[in-house]
Amino acid sequence: MTGEQERLRFARALDVGTIARSGYGLSVRCTNSKCGHTRIVDAQPLFDLCRAKGWNMHLDHMMNRLKCSRCGAKWPLLKATAQPPDSGPALGPTTDEEWKRLVRRARG
Repeated sequence: MTGEQERLRFARALDVGTIARSGYGLSVRCTNSKCGHTRIVDAQPLFDLCRAKGWNMHLDHMMNRLKCSRCGAKWPLLKATAQPPDSGPALGPTTDEEWKRLVRRARG
C-alpha cells in the first residue's frame, strides 16, 4: 500500500469503533502549548469503555471525555495511527471485577 493510500485509510477512521476494528492505535496529543505530551493508546479498551458507558464514539465527541495525563488539559487532539501503544496507564477498568462493577453502575 502506498503512503497516500495509508493516509486516506487513517483519514476515514473517524470513530473509536472503526479504529479498534482496524487494529490501529489512537494518538492522543495534549493541546496545551507548554505541555504538548503525546501518547499512543490501544483503541480496543477505549472502544469497550465507550460501549459500557454509552458514549458517542466519534473522535470529535471523545475529545471532551479525555484529558492529558501529565498536565490535565482537556480537549486533546485524537487521530488514528499505525504506531504500537505505549506503556502508559490503562484506559478504563483492567480486571473482570472492575468491568462488572462498571456495567452494573451503567445499567442503573
